Amino acid sequence: MQYAKVDYWISLAVFDDKLRFLGAATHKEAIQYVRAGAIPTRLPKLSFDFGISKTYKSVARLAVAISDREVPKPG
Repeated sequence: MQYAKVDYWISLAVFDDKLRFLGAATHKEAIQYVRAGAIPTRLPKLSFDFGISKTYKSVARLAVAISDREVPKPG
C-alpha cells in the first residue's frame, strides 16, 4: 500500500454567449492518494469564488483546467 498527499489546482473560467471572458476562479484541493490495487473514487464538493458582478448573469460557457501533478510511482 502506498500513500501520498497531492495538491491539485482546479481553475474555472466563464464566458458569455459571444465567448467574451467574464472572469476566473481557482481552488486548491488536497487529495490523499492511496494505491491499494484499485483506484478509489472521490467526489468532493468544491467552492469557487468569482466575486460579485452583474456580468455573471450572462454566463453561457465554462472552461475547466486541473493541474497535472507528480504522483509517486509504486516500488
